[in-house]
Formats: sequence, C-alpha cells, structure tokens
Amino acid sequence: MIMKLGNAVDAKENLIVQQVDINGKQQSEPKLSSMYPVVAAQDKKFRETCQKLQVGVFGKILPIPLEDGRVLVNLYSSDGITSYTCLQGCLMQLSVYCLMHDIKAIAVPYGMACSSDGKGHWRFVLGLLNQFSEMTGICVNVYRTAESSILPEDNYDWDSCLNQAG
Repeated sequence: MIMKLGNAVDAKENLIVQQVDINGKQQSEPKLSSMYPVVAAQDKKFRETCQKLQVGVFGKILPIPLEDGRVLVNLYSSDGITSYTCLQGCLMQLSVYCLMHDIKAIAVPYGMACSSDGKGHWRFVLGLLNQFSEMTGICVNVYRTAESSILPEDNYDWDSCLNQAG
C-alpha cells in the first residue's frame, strides 16, 4: 500500500474505488458523480434494476466506465454507518473484477469508509485494504489532498510526505 498526496480523481491508475451508501450518497471527496455525470446515471440505473429484481444494493459493487477510459467502482458498504463485513465482501468482489481485467493498481481516496462524521475507523479500513493488496498482489494507492483533515487515528507521517512533495 502506498500513500500519496493528491486527488484520487487525478490519479493515473485505471481504476478508482469509492464507498457509496445504500441511498447513493458518496463517501469520498470530491463528489465524483458531479465530475462525471455517467456515475450518477449508472448508479440510478443500478438501483432501479436491483429494486425491480427485489434485491438490495448493500454489499454489491458497481464498476462504471468513465469517459476518460478509467473505471470507477462503487462499493455499496454503508447504510449511513460502514459495515466492515460488507466492505470486506465488496473488496472480495473487487478482487475478482481486478484479476479478470488485469488491474495492477487501484486509487483509493483517503478516509474512504470513514466519513467526516466519524462513522468509520481508518485503521480498520486500511487493514482491509492491506489484506486485499496482499491477497491479490494489486497495489493500493491511497490519495490524500493537502486540504484533507487528517483522521484522528491516522499515524502515517504525512508531514514528511508533504516535505518530499514540495
């Protein structure tokens, strides 16, 4: 796992991951659906299809091809509070997708599944991401913007990262 300064949206990886709650609320910044209109449209279509089939979106993933050739994957692992069991299940589904599409690295926004209201534990999420990386051999690049607040339980030395970037 690699920590990087920057925005996951601007990442060079071909796959960006974000958590979305079961009501469609994105858990990452910036809101990707406002940057890529196809995200909101595909999310709506996915929800309508699941409703028609009488299955929930909780614990599922939705890969969405973006106009720039990359793929955004919504992980539906929150109902307002992150379900780590669902997040782990979503990461298992993501591993299958990545291996089927020969994905070598993914971009993850800093604090994914740990919204600003504190409904998630970053160390636990990092542990799940690390497990994912070790199990699949896929590099997980975590992107944190300089403006992002550092989560209270984050013990990474971001100051040295900032000094190296500058």
